[in-house]
Amino acid sequence: MLGLVLVGLEAGSVYMYKAGWDVSSGQLVYRSLLAVCLIFVGYFIYHETITMQKIIGIMVCMPGLYLIDRQEDEHEFSRGIPAPGYGY
Repeated sequence: MLGLVLVGLEAGSVYMYKAGWDVSSGQLVYRSLLAVCLIFVGYFIYHETITMQKIIGIMVCMPGLYLIDRQEDEHEFSRGIPAPGYGY
């Protein structure tokens, strides 16, 4: 089962790059979202406790992901490529 999960994660990385993600920001977003998802998987499936350290980790990841997304939107807009949500 673990082997299938690992193959699926790596295939997701490949498809992420094929969809046009930058190498520099793609892995940051991928790993941050994976870490946050695994916290909730551990809580709901394995009944692990959510500690203050994990909550702080989530609070650090989410604003970072927002800043990365904001930077990507501004970068695309400056190149003349309309970013999603701008109505072009």
